[in-house]
Amino acid sequence: MSSDTVPQILLILLFLFLSGLFTLIKFSFGSMNDIRLENLCEENVKNIDLIKRLMEKQDRLNSSLLIADYLSNSAAAGISIIIGYNYGGTIGMVVAILITTILILIFGEITPYALSIQYSEKVITKLTKFSNLIMVLFTPFHKLVQLLSSIFVVALGGKKNYNEPTITEDELISAVNLSREAGLLDVNEFGIIENIFNFKGSYVREIMTPRMDIVAVEINDPIDDIANVFPEEGYSRIPVYEDDLDNVLGILHAKDLIALMTTTNKDDIDLRTILRQPFFTFEYQKTQTLFAEMRLNRISTAIVLDEYGGTEGLITLEDLIEEIVGEIEDEYDEEEIDDIVEIENGEFSVNGMARISDVNDVLDSDLESDEFDTIGGFVIGLFDRFPNRGEYIISDGYKFTITEAEDKRVVRIKIKAVDEDEIE
Repeated sequence: MSSDTVPQILLILLFLFLSGLFTLIKFSFGSMNDIRLENLCEENVKNIDLIKRLMEKQDRLNSSLLIADYLSNSAAAGISIIIGYNYGGTIGMVVAILITTILILIFGEITPYALSIQYSEKVITKLTKFSNLIMVLFTPFHKLVQLLSSIFVVALGGKKNYNEPTITEDELISAVNLSREAGLLDVNEFGIIENIFNFKGSYVREIMTPRMDIVAVEINDPIDDIANVFPEEGYSRIPVYEDDLDNVLGILHAKDLIALMTTTNKDDIDLRTILRQPFFTFEYQKTQTLFAEMRLNRISTAIVLDEYGGTEGLITLEDLIEEIVGEIEDEYDEEEIDDIVEIENGEFSVNGMARISDVNDVLDSDLESDEFDTIGGFVIGLFDRFPNRGEYIISDGYKFTITEAEDKRVVRIKIKAVDEDEIE
């Protein structure tokens, strides 16, 4: 072994170490997420501000680390080729390439990846300044590579700065369906994911509490009567109107009323002084948009208006969240009958407020209506009047029997598929 070989081997080991170090940093930052970053902030680790800046510039950091990694690997491979050629000519050069490739895979890729899974946070906190130094040093190379790649992309007919999404919505839906079929997702998990996609295309009118079901009080009602509404109905906030529900003055919070009643004589109480400003929306607003607005403005209740400005319904932040995660129960909720219950084989008891789309999902039917969103409205449309309890009508291959009805409202319906010979 010549006197030059030992330093060359040491250089190879150094470049392999640097390659592994760059890869370790890259994978460690890649595994960092908002939750882990928040944990580091709470622990008040050293250089947390610098870590945040590196996370914000992660694309540039990764590109710099990648360039540094390639240069290290190339240097290690180049030196090994020289050593191999000096000792064995062409065959020695081939053997050197094979050995170096294996070493790069083991020490430059596989081992750093395994370590990053276990020690990502330690790596980031210990090597923060070193990572920043690499990013600063290799930023000029990063910009040069970006420029050259853009030129080649445009020359080949592509678009400059075109970023294709990692996965499309259709691909994600397919992946979710495959996961469910493979048993990787249970019914509840699949339901939540499915609800998220449905949430994007739904409208406020589909999930709001309709006008006839709104619990509200008139501004001039006796204070004791108003106060009793909260425990009786199980709400912590209710709308207050004047003369007519189309004239909503504001939202009354139970805690505000209690505080006022403890400091003010009943006869001197003016509800207008504690009413919260009402938030209005319209029935055809997308639920996704309303959800974002209510969260941004910290609003819990919204009054839904129709096209003429009249009160059409009411919707709460809880209603919107339930569209995604399902029913949320609190200490005030009473046990309720499910909207759609199978009472016999092929025979269902359905809440009149159940959506037509939900009924179709359960019954595997194709009921449609341009005028109504609920099955109760759909049945009223079939009768062309308000039906009474016990009446039935056959349509679309189903028999709809009114099992419970109130004034101008269908409360519950029995639905059963009928054979062709049963249809008159």
